[in-house]
Amino acid sequence: MQIPMEIAIVMLVFGALPIVAAVLLDEAPEDSRSYIRRIISLIGTWRLRMRARRELALMSERSLRELGLTRYDALQEIRKSFWRG
Repeated sequence: MQIPMEIAIVMLVFGALPIVAAVLLDEAPEDSRSYIRRIISLIGTWRLRMRARRELALMSERSLRELGLTRYDALQEIRKSFWRG
């Protein structure tokens, strides 16, 4: 199955990571597969960070306290760009 790169990127961003990963790895030359795996892993990490920061933004003061965080701590984390760990 051939997927144009532009469509693959949109699918990655909007949540079709496993599907796109399988297609890209299947079609990629052997010497490119390691590089593609690293990119897919990185995108997955970015998506997890975005999701975690969204959830953190929605937490109550009580929930934050249970985690040992203040609202200030949460805001510092929420304001980070997705590529910053």
